[in-house]
Amino acid sequence: MKHLLIAILLFPILAQAKTPRLEITLAHGSPMEQKRKEQIERLAAQYDLEKYTITRDIVIDQQAIN
Repeated sequence: MKHLLIAILLFPILAQAKTPRLEITLAHGSPMEQKRKEQIERLAAQYDLEKYTITRDIVIDQQAIN
């Protein structure tokens, strides 16, 4: 019973997203770029994006053209 309780308590810690650490830089440091950076960091922490991660280096530039 003790092992089951420990497993239940540790499960949320072990089940967190396993997204690789992302290196996010801002081209101009504008508020819009900062908002996008925070959004990416939040989603990467919330979801496991490991198999979808192609690169770890991200540059956010609000003036860039897709």
